[in-house]
Amino acid sequence: MAKLTKVSPISKPPLSPTVSAVISDFVSKLAEENIVDGDTHDRLKKALLDNQSVDAASLSVALFGVDEK
Repeated sequence: MAKLTKVSPISKPPLSPTVSAVISDFVSKLAEENIVDGDTHDRLKKALLDNQSVDAASLSVALFGVDEK
């Protein structure tokens, strides 16, 4: 039987200041134009800026607030 090794999570490099600023402006504009509410704004900002998550599942949770699994 093969021995299982523990894998550490992959850390993502920080976003460049330019990319971070563009994402932040984009998310803020969504809130200013009342496209998303305050809670959605916070979740989306966290997903995109903090977690750097752009997969469909992460963005669905950020936009709709629930994990639909």
